[in-house]
Amino acid sequence: MSPVLRAPVAVVLLSLLLAGCGQHGIFRDRGFDYLQAETGKPLVYPDDLKPIAAQELYPVPDLDQRATADGKRKRKIEIPKPPVLFADEKTDATTPAEASSALSSQQVLLTLDGNGYPVLMLDAGFDWAWQRVGDALAKESMVKVEDLDRGRAVYYVVIDGKRNSANEPWQLKLNYTANGVQVALQVDENAMAPINLAEPLMKKLKDDLASPTADSAL
Repeated sequence: MSPVLRAPVAVVLLSLLLAGCGQHGIFRDRGFDYLQAETGKPLVYPDDLKPIAAQELYPVPDLDQRATADGKRKRKIEIPKPPVLFADEKTDATTPAEASSALSSQQVLLTLDGNGYPVLMLDAGFDWAWQRVGDALAKESMVKVEDLDRGRAVYYVVIDGKRNSANEPWQLKLNYTANGVQVALQVDENAMAPINLAEPLMKKLKDDLASPTADSAL
């Protein structure tokens, strides 16, 4: 076919294509097809069955109960308080000075973690726990704090002149949990220190943290 005849044929084909689109275009919009749906007969239940009454899961309040922009009938929004993890109401002090007056043996718990490893649980915020643990370590003659990293929540300690097998100081790690601050002795981030080394240290720290002398020092 010569180039002269190709152009008219293309125009004709394009015209037929556009004409075939019709009112709905190439792809018909089916979004309103439900308007032509036929209403079926109501469902009939057997005599021994009763239908469950329909309930609105998200009812819309009446107009006079809705919050308005002018503030005339705005309802007060109450933010729920977080659950209390311990019974002592004084444990919500936010500063070390306030928390020290509320310290008791119930707030310093020597327990075992899920692997049976001795740890301390402190019912307190991190700032308070970090300061108090540091003060308790300074009082222990058996412990020497070589370094500390508050960002990682680690005290690097030598216990009775002993270091780990890599000749590095042990890591006394503070972890913030849902029940308070957990204190544990580690070799590093991947291993816990021996129990026979950790348990005596945890007991001494517990006594120091729960003693009245420690409270009065702050």
